[in-house]
Amino acid sequence: NGSLDRVRPTVTTLLATLAVAGGGDQDEVRRAYQTALGRLYPEAVAAQPRQATWQQTLDQGWADLDGLAPKAKQALVEAMVVSMTTDGTITTTEAEILRAACALIHVPLPALLT
Repeated sequence: NGSLDRVRPTVTTLLATLAVAGGGDQDEVRRAYQTALGRLYPEAVAAQPRQATWQQTLDQGWADLDGLAPKAKQALVEAMVVSMTTDGTITTTEAEILRAACALIHVPLPALLT
């Protein structure tokens, strides 16, 4: 089943990593994370931005994210873009994470970066 609920731990790690990559203070990171997370999981309470094992979680989760249904992939990419644009700037690191994620889940890069 290609639902976002099935891959929630990987999705939350990806969004937290992206929020941290945006830089800024803890409030900005938390706001970017909460805004993006709320797009996919409206009932979610954002607690985490970023865990120590984020690389391992993402490495193990890419195949599951690639197995998402097309609409779920689209929603994930939209949430990533929301995280990136919350503070009004896009860092190089954020752009590279989005590029890598889109390549790994086999979706086109949003026009935002093309």
